[in-house]
Amino acid sequence: PTSSEEAEVVRIQAGDRLTRFSLRKYGHKAFWVYIYQENKSKIKDPNNLPVGITIVLPPAKKYEINPRDTNSINKALELQHSLRKE
Repeated sequence: PTSSEEAEVVRIQAGDRLTRFSLRKYGHKAFWVYIYQENKSKIKDPNNLPVGITIVLPPAKKYEINPRDTNSINKALELQHSLRKE
């Protein structure tokens, strides 16, 4: 696996979830929103990923992702909350 400091390209397989990618790459599920933000043009519904597309997992520093920082996690959770209102 690549480090969280590098962008990573993955191909979506059946059953894949943004939260799983987020947990593996960044160490916390909450950061899935940044993967979604990075790939909004390809992903219409973050709960239903199109099988076969490729998406980019952005480097952690692009969105100031830090699983050991409560503020970083809370920022991601706030973004999730705002996305649900759209």
